[in-house]
Amino acid sequence: ERLIQEIENEQKVRKTGVDYSWLRNYQNPHTTIPATEQRQLEVLCSQVQPCQTGTILSRFREVLAENDVLPWEIVYIFKQVLKDFLTSTSKGNQQKDPEESGDTDCP
Repeated sequence: ERLIQEIENEQKVRKTGVDYSWLRNYQNPHTTIPATEQRQLEVLCSQVQPCQTGTILSRFREVLAENDVLPWEIVYIFKQVLKDFLTSTSKGNQQKDPEESGDTDCP
């Protein structure tokens, strides 16, 4: 079965020219996010509108590009970017008229 699977994978690589098997096979147990951090990230992400994700990801990329970030800091940096964005969004909504406060910046 393993041989057949390897042959099929080789044929897919030849056909598409792309090999992602290294990604599937790479599993580092030290890169898992602690459960509490994961829950906090899930809560923060649930507060983000789908149309706001591009802005958040762009800011996250900027922070990573501007700083020397160690791998174990990435989760904390992403969490901080989310918090900063949500804080600035809520401040922006408070400065608007009360009728518009429920409005998100989404079209």
